[in-house]
Amino acid sequence: MNLKSRALHARSPARRRAVAVACSGAGMFKTLLAIIALLAGSVVQAQSIDGGLTWNGWTDRGMSNQLGVGSGAADEVYRVYSTFFYFDNQSRTNTGEIGGGPTGGITGFGTGSFSAGAFASGNAILGIGLQVISGGQIGDWTFVKFDLDNDSFRPASTVGGTDGRTSFSRWSETGDFTVSFAGIGSNAWTAQEISIQSGNGTAYGGISQAGQGFPGYVPGGSTGYDFPIRAFRRGTDSFQAFFDATAMQALYGPVGMGAINESVGIAMQGFSGGSNSVTFGVPLTPVPEPSTPSILIAGIAMMLLMKRFFSRKAPRSRAM
Repeated sequence: MNLKSRALHARSPARRRAVAVACSGAGMFKTLLAIIALLAGSVVQAQSIDGGLTWNGWTDRGMSNQLGVGSGAADEVYRVYSTFFYFDNQSRTNTGEIGGGPTGGITGFGTGSFSAGAFASGNAILGIGLQVISGGQIGDWTFVKFDLDNDSFRPASTVGGTDGRTSFSRWSETGDFTVSFAGIGSNAWTAQEISIQSGNGTAYGGISQAGQGFPGYVPGGSTGYDFPIRAFRRGTDSFQAFFDATAMQALYGPVGMGAINESVGIAMQGFSGGSNSVTFGVPLTPVPEPSTPSILIAGIAMMLLMKRFFSRKAPRSRAM
């Protein structure tokens, strides 16, 4: 007796009717939809916005003492993360992190007159995060450098090697930019300034034109530190920074910021005054959720089951 026949011989008439419906074509199709809907409900997993207490929805990009990521001393160890999403009223969790900028408010993503249009529904948001492992702590200043065509920054060729390419003044190209964050003072963990490269780095034979006195320099004092950027730090061990790529392009494209396209290269120094940097590429596509494969597998399995059910041939009648 197969599973279907065994189920139909259950004692309860109501149970027999329910099993018969579930095993019918319409019943199996409804069951398939119900399973997929149940699994789909688990797909939505918001990115953690808590200064690094958790890293749900973030992609681990490696460690600073890892070949293919780090450049410099291997005894200063931290892990780096990235995420990308489209803004949909996200909010920090308010569980001990500091930051959010002067206009962030309770959510951390409020805006002021100099960041108009930032963190609006549908805006593209790039997140960069860091978690200290050993050998130091997050210091007074952190710099996040952007290589917009992802072709200039390079890690060292060996663990602990010093031949990496992470210097903005040397390896940046026209339109690339760097953002600095202060870790102390009244504007702690607020973006302090944006420096856009209006020339080319010295490694390309140019004269680096980024910083004070150049067209693409945007000091925080001129904007009340109200940038379309938010950063949250937890103690001296972790931080998460969020860059509104849509708003940054609109606000700073006219003063020389290059186009933010499908992927960017990131270089950063995790510990202030340290001798270890990291560099990694970030695709600007939403982070796949772990539950997505389970939905696909469950759907395929149910479709195969339905196909098998409907393709079974009726038993041949025996000759009299």
